Amino acid sequence: MTISVQTSPYVEVLDGASTMREAVAERPVLPFLTGETVEVLPWINASLAVGVVANVVNLIFDRAWLKSFGDLGTTSVGLAAMIQLWAVFPFDIGDSTNPWIVIVRTLLVIAIAGSAIGIAVAAVALVRALIRRADG
Repeated sequence: MTISVQTSPYVEVLDGASTMREAVAERPVLPFLTGETVEVLPWINASLAVGVVANVVNLIFDRAWLKSFGDLGTTSVGLAAMIQLWAVFPFDIGDSTNPWIVIVRTLLVIAIAGSAIGIAVAAVALVRALIRRADG
């Protein structure tokens, strides 16, 4: 009687590497991402998770204040993820003369500014919805 053991493809990623960062650096899935990508992934995952939770709650409960609260939360976590992307900048685009570095940084600045504006708008919408709810 023989027993065969199947390994998951996820186990192979860490095969021979002591950390996830080493595994990503040794075997990149996307060649323009560096090993520092793992420092940003928790923020991106949190942004996705908060978005899913907020949308499921909005699907179940149709309340204006709850939607504004969800928008405030998702935009805030997304802003934190973009700030982390700016700080770590896990992109290997090439040498410093390459215009893509400036383009990516510019797009990040635009996204961060847009998120900051979105947070202000969501906060005002939340206050307005709560005032309307209190009035009747």
